[in-house]
Amino acid sequence: MKLTLTLMVIAITCCPLSAAEKGEKPLYTNSLIHSKSPYLKQHAHNPINWYEWTDNTFKKAKEENKLIFLSVGYATCHWCHVMEEECFKDDEIAAYLNKYFISIKVDREERPDIDEVYMKLARALGSGNGWPLTVVMTPDKTPVFAGSYIPKYDKHNITGLMTQLPLLNRQFLYRSSIQLETKTRMKQRIERMNAPGRSAPEVQPSTEHIERIKQGIMSSYSPRYGGFGRAPKFPRSHKMIFLLNALDEHDRNEILDAVKHTIRSIRKGGIYDQVGFGIHRYSTDHLWFLPHFEKMLYNQALFSLSLSEYYRISKDPISKVMYEEINSYVQRDLSHPDGAFYSAEDADSEGEEGVFYVWKTDELKDSLNSKEYKLLNDIFLLADEGNWKDQASGQEMPSNVLTLSEKGLKLIEQDSKDVNELLLKIRKAREKRPRPLLDDKILSDWNGLMIANLAKSATSLNNPVYQQQAIKAYGFIRKHMLKEDYTLMHRYSQGDVAIEGFLADYANMSWAALELYQSTQDLSYLKDAIGMKEQLMKLFWDNKGSFFYMTASHQNGDLPIRPVTFADNALPSGNAVALFVLNWLSHILGDHDTSKICKRLSGTLCRGLYYASDRYAMTGYALQKLLNPPTECVVVQPKSAKYSELKIQELQNKLPPNSIIIVKNTDNQKELERIVSRLNSHKCLNNKATYYLCHNLSCFAPTNNLDEALRKID
Repeated sequence: MKLTLTLMVIAITCCPLSAAEKGEKPLYTNSLIHSKSPYLKQHAHNPINWYEWTDNTFKKAKEENKLIFLSVGYATCHWCHVMEEECFKDDEIAAYLNKYFISIKVDREERPDIDEVYMKLARALGSGNGWPLTVVMTPDKTPVFAGSYIPKYDKHNITGLMTQLPLLNRQFLYRSSIQLETKTRMKQRIERMNAPGRSAPEVQPSTEHIERIKQGIMSSYSPRYGGFGRAPKFPRSHKMIFLLNALDEHDRNEILDAVKHTIRSIRKGGIYDQVGFGIHRYSTDHLWFLPHFEKMLYNQALFSLSLSEYYRISKDPISKVMYEEINSYVQRDLSHPDGAFYSAEDADSEGEEGVFYVWKTDELKDSLNSKEYKLLNDIFLLADEGNWKDQASGQEMPSNVLTLSEKGLKLIEQDSKDVNELLLKIRKAREKRPRPLLDDKILSDWNGLMIANLAKSATSLNNPVYQQQAIKAYGFIRKHMLKEDYTLMHRYSQGDVAIEGFLADYANMSWAALELYQSTQDLSYLKDAIGMKEQLMKLFWDNKGSFFYMTASHQNGDLPIRPVTFADNALPSGNAVALFVLNWLSHILGDHDTSKICKRLSGTLCRGLYYASDRYAMTGYALQKLLNPPTECVVVQPKSAKYSELKIQELQNKLPPNSIIIVKNTDNQKELERIVSRLNSHKCLNNKATYYLCHNLSCFAPTNNLDEALRKID
């Protein structure tokens, strides 16, 4: 039976190999050839005279009195590839742009600030909501047109570039009054965009805000197919992470059932790479069947963390198996030899989206014996004629998107040896195909999420290997991207470190450092978290508005506004992660000033969630920790003893989930007391490990018997 989809997702336009790919001398080379961005380098041999986003580029546009054609995308973006083939490799379009425009290419993952500003402005113009983002602006950076994918000629109810560009150019040259009107209108919209942090009265965070977020998310839940929201369906992992940390007696079963159903539905669907593991970016349909095939590091990190949080509560074996599968994919295909993690793998290979992942039944038969193929038919839903149909073209596809049967899911859940061996054999056969492009740049913010996930999950999944992976990856960031003054860099690519960190870089890496400190009690991680927190306050905090900007003030000279974000998007809100980190540090350090900042920031975030509560999951997660003070356990060790990492893990498993552990011993006493002065009075009693336990802002007498102390908080 064919599945009919409502969106065209796989382009059946096989792209010819470029001259460079054939080993021939390219016909064209532009200034992007010197870039370290894999995305920009993809366009280095376009006939368009692309420039990078620099002051000199805008100076050139002013001197020549030309409009700017801005194209924002990323290396693993399918529709970016489609637009390049249709437009950016086209000599006619190139000739027009080169004569009348200054053309700029931006990698949205390298410069998320540019992407954030112009995506918002595109929406203000009533267009643009995806990538590639296409913007035409004046030399003073005022946008006059915005869209997403645009073909060469008019089609799909989209005005083509060869119609749009001459029209915009004529308006620019001959209708200055429209320019002035547009600039005035955009200035007003820009001012409104930065108003949310300042315009509303003070709000006092409460459990009502957590309930509002919870209700907003659960109202979007699909009981039939799992997941939150309509097609296209994204994993929405941070929504599940929040829900799992916001359980109470009246909704516990409902939420656990929703998360369980979502996880199992994703594992069965085409959004999950059934052969090589890992999760694709999103599903184009409501069934989780046909994905956009790119794989992003942040999706692996956040979905994995939702799996380990679910396993911590439910002990459901499928979530542990899936975590192990995704981690094997990340370690195998997204890991730098020195430990950090690459950004993504492309949706396309051999000029088509998804061709690396889909299978004709004859290909599977050629790779397996009859017994293996019978098992394959038991676990996957296959059709000899193919199992999907492109609605846009009406073309029936002769291949299969691999999805699990219910029997297959049960065998996966049981960690079946026969199934594992079968999948390994298919994966080896698939490895003979040309692989999708690997975007090998390393981003601090995405790595921070992955490291935090690994460090935290090492405890909930009782696997110290994950902790070692987190330590190694963090070591790479510390060595290459974190300076002695705790200035954090955003991007590492092929030995080149560039672009000062944004809010999310500092917030996510601070989260990673704190998770590692909790699991190892290595004070260097705590010192890093404190150092990055100080930079966070210095570079991004707006004292008047009580929020963090996305960029530092000195970073923002080349943008028309200084961007602010409060709601989650594909990644958790930087402001929300910052709230979580600052609250955690305020408890460890006993820092009342930081605690006051948390209250102000949480009030700002709570104002915003009234408009779209389901987009404030990370805010809800942070509020949970803010409104429910953590249990604190300080362990003071005698001179002769060491508190091993194994013991720390045992202690973490005994304490409530929202707990802080601090271990003081003869090795770290002097340094720890310098950092956390309140611990000077914590002494070892009877020459035995001594436990100082505080719960719900009440502290108990120190004891050598931890179990006795824990009984007091049950």
